[in-house]
Amino acid sequence: MERFRTLSKLEIIKYKALLEEKYAELTSSLPRRENITIDRRSDALDESVLAADREIQVRALDSSATLPRNVIAALWRIESGAYGTCEGCGQWIGKKRLDAVAWTSLCIKCQQELERQALERGIFSKAA
Repeated sequence: MERFRTLSKLEIIKYKALLEEKYAELTSSLPRRENITIDRRSDALDESVLAADREIQVRALDSSATLPRNVIAALWRIESGAYGTCEGCGQWIGKKRLDAVAWTSLCIKCQQELERQALERGIFSKAA
């Protein structure tokens, strides 16, 4: 794997357009905060059900916002000139990986290590 590489102006334009398109697509279908309501009920069971529903909506909102944040971060890396460089090891991420996951900030080796550590800590299971 190459240690350092620079992208051509044409490649930068291509990735920037791809990322901007992805961001527009993602944000047009995001769940909205205004859909999360706080409703008070006199019945304790109803209150518990509503609280659980709110928690599910908040988690969905949070998880659906992760990818747009990653896309924005990739656009910032393009602007700063750091796009295509792994934030883990500093090496070139690789064109095939950027083509597949344009918003990535890690090379495949660092991504695999991050996932291995998450598995060891029980953050997510292999079945997920």
